[in-house]
Amino acid sequence: MQARLGLGPGDAAVAAVEEGTITVAPALTGALWERYRPGAAQPSAKAEESGAENPRNQWDAQFVALSAVLPEGLGLGDPTPALDQPMLFVKKDGPAASLRGCEGLTGAVAVPAGSPSDLKARYRCSLGPVTVVADDAAAARAVTEGRAAIAQLGTLSPAAQGLTQVADPDETVPARAVVPLVRRDGLTVAQTKRLSSIAGELTTEDLAVLVAKVESGERTAEQAAADWAAEHPLH
Repeated sequence: MQARLGLGPGDAAVAAVEEGTITVAPALTGALWERYRPGAAQPSAKAEESGAENPRNQWDAQFVALSAVLPEGLGLGDPTPALDQPMLFVKKDGPAASLRGCEGLTGAVAVPAGSPSDLKARYRCSLGPVTVVADDAAAARAVTEGRAAIAQLGTLSPAAQGLTQVADPDETVPARAVVPLVRRDGLTVAQTKRLSSIAGELTTEDLAVLVAKVESGERTAEQAAADWAAEHPLH
């Protein structure tokens, strides 16, 4: 199996797997659901079910629902803990903040232009006032410089690395976890096991660091991937 770097999670990578030009590609759970069931509510564990708050149970609900709507011949590998989606961030040395009960979520919110703007609907908290800024870096600066208490940033944004993500223990925001989308007949047993090992190790923090290094030009995509593999021996 040959590697093709540079596609990343997105429509091009998913389309390449659908067409059979590649065997496996990173995808996002939420984006896959929107692709195959546009307009339908995101799947989640039912609130009345035992353990519905557990992120593992939430993923299980997503996995079952997604698997049922994938085109014939496609499947999902084990999920990674890595998320790629806009979330709320606060100062690292500030008080605890959580979407559960909207704990600690007071003060101005810096939101990059083009980012989701209906914050009450997204987070189920009354937030604001909202200040629209140019980009993620500007939103992060607004928090560190004290002009805002909260910033909405992409979880993989380099700007988020100096801040703390607001906790979401109940998955108020449907997860867009990075997950392998595969052609069922394209991987050997050994390759499937190795893919599962990678999925169990790759975190949002890991992926954010890799993205920052590639975007800054410090490392190429190939070098960043090799660096991560060297630091995480897989068996």
